[in-house]
Amino acid sequence: MNTNTDISKSWITRRYTLALTIIALLCTVAFYTLLSAVKSTNSTAYLVNISGKQRMLSQHIALDVYRFTTKNEISSYELNIIKETLTRDAKEMLHINQILSTGNLLNKKNVTLSPIMKDMYFGDTHLASRVYEYANTALLLICDDKNINRYKIKEFIDKKAEPLLVDLNKAVTQYQIEGEQDLQYIQLLETIVWILTLLTLLLEVIFIFQPMSREIISLGILNDKTLENLENTVELRTLNLENANHKLEHLASHDPLTGLRNRLELEKYIEKAIEHNKQHGAPYAVMMFDIDWFKSVNDTYGHDIGDKVLVEISNIINSSIRENDQAFRAGGEEFVVLLNRINFEDSIKVAQKIRELISKHLFQVDDNEFFKTVSCGLYHSTILNANTVKNLLQLIDTALYQSKTNGRNRLTIVNFTMNTHIEKIVIPKTNIIFFDRTFKNLLEIDTEHICIDTDKLSNEKDFLSWVHKDDLYLLDNLPIEISEEEPYKTTLRLINSDNKIDICRVNIFEREEKKIVINLEHASLLAKKISDATLLIAFQAMLENTNDYIYFKDLNHIFIAASKSLVSLTSVETREELVGKTDYDVFPYEMADEYFKLEREVFDNGVSVAQKLQPTLDKDGNKAWVDNRKYPIYDESGEVIGLFGIARIVSDNGSSS
Repeated sequence: MNTNTDISKSWITRRYTLALTIIALLCTVAFYTLLSAVKSTNSTAYLVNISGKQRMLSQHIALDVYRFTTKNEISSYELNIIKETLTRDAKEMLHINQILSTGNLLNKKNVTLSPIMKDMYFGDTHLASRVYEYANTALLLICDDKNINRYKIKEFIDKKAEPLLVDLNKAVTQYQIEGEQDLQYIQLLETIVWILTLLTLLLEVIFIFQPMSREIISLGILNDKTLENLENTVELRTLNLENANHKLEHLASHDPLTGLRNRLELEKYIEKAIEHNKQHGAPYAVMMFDIDWFKSVNDTYGHDIGDKVLVEISNIINSSIRENDQAFRAGGEEFVVLLNRINFEDSIKVAQKIRELISKHLFQVDDNEFFKTVSCGLYHSTILNANTVKNLLQLIDTALYQSKTNGRNRLTIVNFTMNTHIEKIVIPKTNIIFFDRTFKNLLEIDTEHICIDTDKLSNEKDFLSWVHKDDLYLLDNLPIEISEEEPYKTTLRLINSDNKIDICRVNIFEREEKKIVINLEHASLLAKKISDATLLIAFQAMLENTNDYIYFKDLNHIFIAASKSLVSLTSVETREELVGKTDYDVFPYEMADEYFKLEREVFDNGVSVAQKLQPTLDKDGNKAWVDNRKYPIYDESGEVIGLFGIARIVSDNGSSS
């Protein structure tokens, strides 16, 4: 295809060069032809001019001869002028006669006389010799100082002047006729050149440009086809590359046996769910299934049958979840399911449904039939707050292990007692510590669950030293009967090693060993019971354009929504930064203490409204007083799950500003 294109381009180039060459030759020939004709015309015009001048000079000479012969009647001054004029005219007439009779022009060009002009100058008319004789005779008059021959010369000039004038006039006329003939010849040449040019162009159009045009069109079509073929090839290769990339992406993100997403995809999707929950409060659930006694299948029937079991179980799981949920093969005989935007009760139903479907499914191998069961661990975002994928998978793995330990083919739900794999921090997020009832004598630390600053705790051996002084009264008189089923629950402010305050939920109960168990849960890990995304969006919309200091908190004293105006009183810049923080994170501690006390009246004392005039500072450090009011938020059962707060600035004397 490239060879044909190159040949066509070469053919077009040759034709085009030929056409230009012909036109150039034609223009050159026409130019030189017309140039020669014009030059000859210029010579003819010159001859007409000087022949006319010769005719005029003959008259001047005749007049001067007449005047010279009558010199007795004129002054000597006038006589000298006549002599000079007569001499000049006679010599010029001789010179012109030389040019006209020989054809030798002044510019060294020669002109060939026509037959008529030759006959006039050298034939019967003898014009050349007559002019010569006429001019020389006039010059003799100047040389005749004694005027001996004056009258003879005058008589000769008078006799010759008239006939000579007639013949000179004929010469001028003939030159004019020949000049007009030259002009007609030039016009004829122009016409011929014009016709030849048109004819040549027509022939070039027919034999050069039309074939060249057809070749160019053909070449364009060929190029279009070539381009189209290239585009199709590129498109096909791109499509093949995209398909190959899709296949590679699918292979990299999916399990080749079951077609489910693999472990890498599992972590990405769970991380997105965690972030979505943090930003929008959208609830989610993660469940992990492990096939009970799967090794016996491989040992009894072989790995091929084991693979079939894995495929059938993955199909059961995939067909039991919604379109926006995801199923993964985590590895080996473990499967994980991520349920998006689902409440706690519905997630349990899905997990139990899958477990039961698998337990009732009949697996057939040749003549053998058998059933298999799965153990399941279930995590839901409203039960416990996992900040990382690693933490969540460790929690759910612990629940799955308990299902297997407790007899298999069962579901275990993640709860706060399983939160054992949290990264080490100074103040515990979840810890189990054993004290006596005074909380001053450390009896034991559960090393499997502890992630507390054990050096500090063992040195002090006093849990009360960790507690905010205003919360000590909560531990003074524990109920006599407190068990793991009915623990003593409260909220404590703990002072960490950096002298910062963390808010923790505390579950305290007594074991048979007469040890007091303190289970601490950091507020940032606790479930936000006001987690319905629609409700949160409604909160945010309501708070978007208000000038009041309005906010919502959950049971753990954590902001879940706030107005823009409230942000202006805090240490953060945006509402998004405020969500998830406590008063101790964004206000001076002395003010946060006041706010915390007022909130206790709602959460612990169950008042319908808690109101107090309290101090606050804006970001410029200006102090003001706010009328702070807090109202409880109840769930359907009447349990307090959060509070609604509103504060208005008042002046120093307590009146509205």
